[in-house]
Amino acid sequence: MGSPVVDFSNSSNWENVYTTSVAADPSPHPANSHYAIPRIEVPVIFDKHILAVLPSSSTAKDWWISGGWIEQVIFTGIVVGGNPDVSTGDSKRLFLNKINLIVFPQYTTTYQLNIDIPYWFKDYQVTIWEYIGVHEDSTEQL
Repeated sequence: MGSPVVDFSNSSNWENVYTTSVAADPSPHPANSHYAIPRIEVPVIFDKHILAVLPSSSTAKDWWISGGWIEQVIFTGIVVGGNPDVSTGDSKRLFLNKINLIVFPQYTTTYQLNIDIPYWFKDYQVTIWEYIGVHEDSTEQL
């Protein structure tokens, strides 16, 4: 098996598939200014395994690095407690205010994503692009 051949530098090879903005609910307790933002269950079925993800926050401190964690969720058909989704255990850290290149393993043809946000965020924005360009193995060209 050879190296993958992709063209990340061509902007037409990327499709914006999801953008959202969420805010934390205020807390009545003086020690805690807000409740944690709940997990984002991205309402998109993905069929490409190369993504670019940009997490940001307008209220983030300059020294914050972590933009949360993104996790691949697959469908197995095994239902326990009414939920057929299975986490692959392949959670990836996101860096705040940076475009993160995420490559998930190809366990299935389709999957969904969950994003866990650090509890200290008061607001959170995320944009996800799918790589839709040519993706071949270099040995296929022999």
